[in-house]
Amino acid sequence: MAWTGKRLPSGATVDELLRVDGVPLWWVFERFVRQSLLPKPLAPFGGICEAFAEGSRPFPSLWRVLLLREPLLLNERLKWRGKKPVPYLSLSRPPVVFLTYAHYIFTEHGKARLYRIEPVVERLQRTGVEPLVLTVHSLSRHGGTLAFPTIYDFLQPLIKKKAASSATQLTHAWRRVATKEREHLLRVGDRSLYPYLRGHLSLLFSWQFLYIFLVYYLTIKEIAVRNHVRAFYLTSSVGLFEKCCLLAGNVLGIPVFVAQHGSGVGFGKIRKELLVPVTFLVFGRKHKEKLLAMGVPGSNIVVTGSPMADEIARLPAKKSSELQHALVLTQPFVEDALWSEGQRRRFFAVLKQVMNKLPQVAFVIKPHPREKRLLYEKAFDGVRVSDAPLYEELTRADLVFGVNSTALMEALLLNRPVIVLDLFRQAGQESHVCAGLSLRVAHAGEFDQRVSSYLAFYRSRTFDLLRKHYIEDFFFRIDGKAAERIVQVITARS
Repeated sequence: MAWTGKRLPSGATVDELLRVDGVPLWWVFERFVRQSLLPKPLAPFGGICEAFAEGSRPFPSLWRVLLLREPLLLNERLKWRGKKPVPYLSLSRPPVVFLTYAHYIFTEHGKARLYRIEPVVERLQRTGVEPLVLTVHSLSRHGGTLAFPTIYDFLQPLIKKKAASSATQLTHAWRRVATKEREHLLRVGDRSLYPYLRGHLSLLFSWQFLYIFLVYYLTIKEIAVRNHVRAFYLTSSVGLFEKCCLLAGNVLGIPVFVAQHGSGVGFGKIRKELLVPVTFLVFGRKHKEKLLAMGVPGSNIVVTGSPMADEIARLPAKKSSELQHALVLTQPFVEDALWSEGQRRRFFAVLKQVMNKLPQVAFVIKPHPREKRLLYEKAFDGVRVSDAPLYEELTRADLVFGVNSTALMEALLLNRPVIVLDLFRQAGQESHVCAGLSLRVAHAGEFDQRVSSYLAFYRSRTFDLLRKHYIEDFFFRIDGKAAERIVQVITARS
């Protein structure tokens, strides 16, 4: 969207009016709209474009968005309550900050574990570099007691005061842009997109949202300055806290390492102006090719393999010989506004039909960390809902079901057959689907027709060869040394 670069009657642009530390706010906020990261009732971007093309009535009402602002701010303030600010930490060396979410911390054998990033954190410590794991809660979550420092431990009264003042100035600057001027800026052909984005922009440029953003950005910036942070390590680039780290890295000249977290490389869609200190750490050469096609310079990309595969390298990858246990991997599609409640009910119904077609198989459901276990316990009576470690369940399974979870790739690395229940056409571009390693079906009838031939293919030599090429293309090597390679990049570039 180039609308923020167009000139207003005053001669200024929105990018010039709304800036933080010299960086246009829209460079940071644009992905919140495009990636559908804003809370309900705000429509996902695909829905906006569809409604605009059809000429449908804009939604939601502005009043519903106005009523969203204060609860959002209150939710954050509840996380800040009772926190005594820590201006700096007693660290022996400049740290690398690892940003992670509370729901990615789990307990195993009485010890707090870090999902996905732990191999890199441990390897970095062995080299003498100090890791600082900074924990946050997503905007929709409440706080709680955590085993690692949180961003809320560093909130300073002076930062809150500065954030409040800056939010006021930015909000007033946005309000001075008249509605007709906004409509003109967002004009597409003979119509304006503004009525369809009015709610989104009303939230993003509200005092409450700007205040939240600025409190977290200024806090992360302060942590970086006071503790002489050496680098930031992220596993995403689209969330609010990740954007704060990217902006702080850009302003302060601190390297930012964005490590591939899942099957996709959508994290590469960062404004080129914010790419200066960023290095993308990707699983395989195919992922690098995708980033290059997106316009990311080759010097900003390093192929390392996947640290999640380091643990897999130590596990048996023997093929299943019988079909006794099946694992269902779920995802927070409704929570992320990618499914409606009705779509989830339809998915549940199809999954039950599939279960009924395999009466001899014991099914286990493993919910995503951001989903409620009770939801599945109520919907699937008699089916075990597991909170055991992922690899423990994957090694037990003879067949794995899912939609587009990263764990489906891990199942294939462990040599398990994978069924993709793609009811709503979301998984067609998944690497394992394109490679022909998994079976993608759209309904229970298709599963019934094709599952036998797929399992016969799974037991064939052809499957083995395809899997070998898939690993080479998308995972570089499964040698247990990906975390080591990542640490070498971090120490060399920071």
